[in-house]
Amino acid sequence: MLALTTIVLASLLSNGPAQEVATFRVQPPPRRESSVHVRIPYTFGTHDLVGRDVSGQVSAIRQTLQVLGGRISFPIDALDAGNRTLECHTREALGLDYGKSKFPGEHVCQDNRLPPSGNDAVAFPNITFDCVGSRQLERDPRAPNDGSARLELTGRWTIHGVTRDDKLVLTVTPLAAQGAAPAAIRVKGRITIHLASYGIRVKPALVIHAGDDATVDLDLLLAEAK
Repeated sequence: MLALTTIVLASLLSNGPAQEVATFRVQPPPRRESSVHVRIPYTFGTHDLVGRDVSGQVSAIRQTLQVLGGRISFPIDALDAGNRTLECHTREALGLDYGKSKFPGEHVCQDNRLPPSGNDAVAFPNITFDCVGSRQLERDPRAPNDGSARLELTGRWTIHGVTRDDKLVLTVTPLAAQGAAPAAIRVKGRITIHLASYGIRVKPALVIHAGDDATVDLDLLLAEAK
């Protein structure tokens, strides 16, 4: 009996106070405080595209900000490069089913638009990351003491119809307080996507070729769901 009591007490002490789980949601338009910035190098520089129509939610432990799970998604149609031709060519590479489309053998954009239906219509409209868990990483001692947590998220990207496991290193920072719980969190991080891993082909133009990797910067504002 004494041994059993000792085990129970040790378990309670090790677990500490009960941890509360909160749900945080990306703020929908017209608020555009979340962004996905995609950079794709090419022969003469870098193509920069920004998407602000980000959606999704995550569950996190209030006390530690550790992410337990969730989904973040953004449509390729919302990627803005300030260049309609580049935007359409990006949707070709990311959104078309090469097994059906004439692309990448030839461009299928007409007036910088893809057909709304048929074999050359977008088959894969969204890029999604599904998180299944996270672990806390050691905090950089040089970083400001703002209550942030540095996390390694485990999950799966779905890009161009291909789903692959991946791990993301992100910083989660509380922005406002309601008692002891954050009312909102800011999530930031940089990820490298190897395009060939998702079967993505960028059609070259004469001597101009795209690089093999895209750099993705996430800057997300998520508010606690009521």
